[in-house]
Amino acid sequence: MRKSTDFIVIHCSATPAGMDIGAKEIDRWHRAKGWFRIGYHFVIRRDGSIEYGRELNAVGAHAVGFNERSIGICLVGGVANDNKTPENNYTPAQWLTLEKLVAELEQQFPKAKVVGHRDLNPGRGCPSFNVKDWQERRKALGNGQGSNLKEPKPYKPLVYSVLRQGSKGPLVKTLQAKLSRFYQIQVDGVFGPETTKVVKAFQQRERLMDDGIVGPRTWSALLRYD
Repeated sequence: MRKSTDFIVIHCSATPAGMDIGAKEIDRWHRAKGWFRIGYHFVIRRDGSIEYGRELNAVGAHAVGFNERSIGICLVGGVANDNKTPENNYTPAQWLTLEKLVAELEQQFPKAKVVGHRDLNPGRGCPSFNVKDWQERRKALGNGQGSNLKEPKPYKPLVYSVLRQGSKGPLVKTLQAKLSRFYQIQVDGVFGPETTKVVKAFQQRERLMDDGIVGPRTWSALLRYD
């Protein structure tokens, strides 16, 4: 379990634009290095779809010296066809997903700094673009919301982190909206005693541990009804 989140680190897979891979392939590569699984928390494929690696609150394996206090995002691509020259070859769909993902993570970890891998581990080309410049443009265009990014309705987050009593924000609203299909519940974005009671009822219904904490298994059970 990661104790703090000081950085959101953007990486590349160091693959050419024509190579369409995802978390499954990267997981295999990382296991070949002796790691127990993929080191990133998120992978953004060429078509903009997002795949999940390590659990959000788990310690990653992606930035030497910073894994204990960072989240790792990997964009598929990042090198030219020679497989070694850094190249900013990401698709428009990837940029949109990255923007949305970073905005969500900033909401949950407001003190975290968004950086590139090369900013923490000098000498590397990863992620093949200047993250500081990208971050400044993103903020200038709409405080992290994106000038061209149109959210679908209802809101569907990319980051399903662990929620418990005391949690607040848009992800709690999403949780409450999903639970309101089965129970009467106020959708106010505040995880209070009422929400805890309803979460426990849903967990009992799905034969899960009824601890009132919304983790991966409870999210998975809820998402099956989408």
